[in-house]
Amino acid sequence: MTPSPKKYRDIHEDISDLFHTAEAMYNSAVSPEGNLQSYSTQINQLSIEYKKQSSNIDIQIGEIDSSKQSDLEINALIKFM
Repeated sequence: MTPSPKKYRDIHEDISDLFHTAEAMYNSAVSPEGNLQSYSTQINQLSIEYKKQSSNIDIQIGEIDSSKQSDLEINALIKFM
C-alpha cells in the first residue's frame, strides 16, 4: 500500500493489524493445526484480538468523524457571519 498521510497513520496501522489477524484466523480455518484444545485456544485468542482491534478502529473512526463534524460546524458559522 502507499504510505498513509500522517493524520491517518495510526488508523492505517490498526487496520493493517486487523487484516493480519483476520488472515491468521482464515489460515487456521483452512489449515487447522494441533489438537482440538490448542486449535480452540488459538482461535479464541485471535477472536479476542480481532474484537479489540476492531473496537480501536471504531473509536478512531468516531474521532475522525467528530473532528470533521466540528470542522463543518465551524465553517458553517464562519460563512453565516
